[in-house]
Parts: sequence; structure tokens; C-alpha cells
Amino acid sequence: QTQINAIVKAQMRKLTPIQNMLLTLYHLDELTIPEITAMTGLPSGTIKSHLARARARLRDGLAITLGERP
Repeated sequence: QTQINAIVKAQMRKLTPIQNMLLTLYHLDELTIPEITAMTGLPSGTIKSHLARARARLRDGLAITLGERP
């Protein structure tokens, strides 16, 4: 479990700062899109777009790290 956390954190550091922040707010802090919109001032569509790109980059990075094809 600790090794997995370290791998995920390393991959999250490779995301852009905004992607990292939004992924953290949404998935780890469990804030809703409207809450994130109120907090950041970003439109909900922009947040959703950043989250989708962040998830894809994280998924691909983890696949490569774990020796799988993205």
C-alpha cells in the first residue's frame, strides 16, 4: 500500500499544477464541481476538462510505471 501511494504521488507531481490541484480537490478532498467552481472561480466545464485530462495522464503514467501499455 505504501509503495502504491508513493507511485501515485510521484505521478501526480508530473501533472500540471492546476490538474494536480483539481484532482486533489475533487477526488481526495471530495469537493463537488460547484464547490470547486466557487473556490477557484473556474467555470465547471473547465474544471471537468482539466479533470479528464489529469485522469488520463495519471492513468497512462501509472500504466507505464507498472509496465503495462497505456
